[in-house]
Amino acid sequence: MWDCINYGGEWVTPDLNYDTTLTSMLTLLTIQTTEGWIDVMWNSVDAVAPYSQPIENNNVPMVFYTMVMVIIICLLFIELFVGIVVQSFNNQKALLSGNQTLERV
Repeated sequence: MWDCINYGGEWVTPDLNYDTTLTSMLTLLTIQTTEGWIDVMWNSVDAVAPYSQPIENNNVPMVFYTMVMVIIICLLFIELFVGIVVQSFNNQKALLSGNQTLERV
């Protein structure tokens, strides 16, 4: 990092990283939205240590970690969303059918 700065370069870290707890939570939120998760995955694969130059394909298991996180987080929230939509639909269907007096609340 200091060599880069001393020679007039600019040291730029990716916006989405796992360096601190706050940025890690923001990174996982971005992975959840499936916007830009591929860039996060490749930045994680090339990461070495804080303030170190990235090395290409340094940490390949991060590919599997990121893919598992995408699958788990996305499926979990999609399942919750679909469950709420189905429950709301069934409630409205029961109200519109006129059988709400037969239903226990």
